[in-house]
Amino acid sequence: MVQEVQLLWAIRTVQAVNEIFPGVEFATWSHCERYILQAQKCAELIQEWELMFANVARLLNQAGAYLRTRARYADAEPLYQQALVIWKHELGSTHPSIAACCNNLALLYAEQGQYEQAESFYQLALAIWQEAGNEDRNLTTGFNNLGRLYLKQGNYEQAERMFQDALMLREQLLGPLHPDTATVLNNLAELSLAWGHYHQAEQYYQRACAIREQQLGRHHPETMVSLELLARLYSHQGKYTQAEPLLQSILAAYETLLDPQHPEVATLLNNLAVVYEAQGKYEQVEQLYLRALAIRERRLGSLHPDVAATLNNLAGLYSSRGKYEQAEQLYQRTATIYEQAVGTEHHHTATGLNNLADLYRSQEKYEQAEPLYQKAINIFKHVLGDEHPDTVAALSNLALLYKTQGKYEEAERIMQDVLALQEQALGPEHPRTAVILHNLAGLYSIQGKYEQAEQLYARVLAIWKLVLEPGHPRIANSLHNLALLYAGQGRYEQAEDLYQQALAILLQTHDINHPDVTILLNNYADLLQKSGRGDATEALLAQYLILKQQMKDETSSTSP
Repeated sequence: MVQEVQLLWAIRTVQAVNEIFPGVEFATWSHCERYILQAQKCAELIQEWELMFANVARLLNQAGAYLRTRARYADAEPLYQQALVIWKHELGSTHPSIAACCNNLALLYAEQGQYEQAESFYQLALAIWQEAGNEDRNLTTGFNNLGRLYLKQGNYEQAERMFQDALMLREQLLGPLHPDTATVLNNLAELSLAWGHYHQAEQYYQRACAIREQQLGRHHPETMVSLELLARLYSHQGKYTQAEPLLQSILAAYETLLDPQHPEVATLLNNLAVVYEAQGKYEQVEQLYLRALAIRERRLGSLHPDVAATLNNLAGLYSSRGKYEQAEQLYQRTATIYEQAVGTEHHHTATGLNNLADLYRSQEKYEQAEPLYQKAINIFKHVLGDEHPDTVAALSNLALLYKTQGKYEEAERIMQDVLALQEQALGPEHPRTAVILHNLAGLYSIQGKYEQAEQLYARVLAIWKLVLEPGHPRIANSLHNLALLYAGQGRYEQAEDLYQQALAILLQTHDINHPDVTILLNNYADLLQKSGRGDATEALLAQYLILKQQMKDETSSTSP
């Protein structure tokens, strides 16, 4: 009799909490947080008394969805799993509720970097929705989410097919101005960015931002996501003065709307650090990476791929600053995390190996670098294919290693192969194609093949001017390389003009102490000395000192 009463009260408790626990969306977060402890206690009662009712599964699923949204993954997973078991028992294995729960589990696993499990559940959800035969909202969600997973895995063609199917259905069912349509536009923009189609990406992002701001408001989390992605695009384009304030405003909003320790805050910190690093603001960069790392380790665990990504960025910073020992430790830790989190044959693992090899190459540890490059290339080829941009980039790095070692024939053979693959896969005017052309031009230059080098440098410059903003540092870098080539041939007037153009661009985006500025000024001064213009050298030095003092005065005026 006592057990029957306890069972009755358990059922009544679960039903009561189910009735008051809301659907999960931004507007209901405060209500979800108010009742989440009761929902978790109900999960214990459900398991203890083996309650197998459909409304019980609804409570578990909604509580899991809220916990996932708040990045409490370990708490969310068992609730989803409980809900799935109950719904299968009560409704059968092909009910739409089963598909929804599978989709939620897939989202959970994808956010934790468990891509194989995520794909399995996405495919299961999509199969159920397709079997239902209705081109409804759920089916568009399945296409979109599976597309995002393929994008993360570097399967761009499969991702595009999924996104285009999702966009077509959402525009038909919901209209072109619905927030869910904006979600697909965001994903198409990310895909365009991966392909290097910056103008197309900007159009998608701006359209998504306009829809979300109009329908949801400026400070809604989904609007913030669109703005954040637009800022990332600005960073790629070299529009740092547009990217930096936008990221700072989003960061302030996220810290209020979400939580200062939320993983999305860490993502913002990471992206802001990338912008600062491009401008040479290294002290701020390190602080932001360290803060992002602390958040991700605390909320995601020390073996999450996002932790590895932050470690990788921090290692890159240390490497560029000559802190090789610290960089090596972080790169090794990055590689270890990727191997444990996603396996030894994953493209993230290959990326970690490639970056560690880059570090060894910069330290002239060639025997250590080469096997890592080879291993990374083999993984990329196996997982992504011979023509994937990541495979091509790793091959290009191996060619740079051979160039540094004086193995010019081997380096040129690989670079020519890589160039052909890149042009075939991405097109002759893609930014990645420009990088390969730049490397090949450098190889020709070091061998004294000046005419071939000049042609390639000019082609690189033309690509950057086509796809980037006029003040992008990559344009300055190309001008600098051409100037060095002309100077080496004694074409001093042409070289000087290019140095001046490059310097003007760099001073728009970089501090005077940035290594790129320092190297350019040093090479420019060397040119003036060689051409017998000591007075111009002194004037250049005076300009450098004035700019350095101005920067010092500005820093002092902004200090507390």
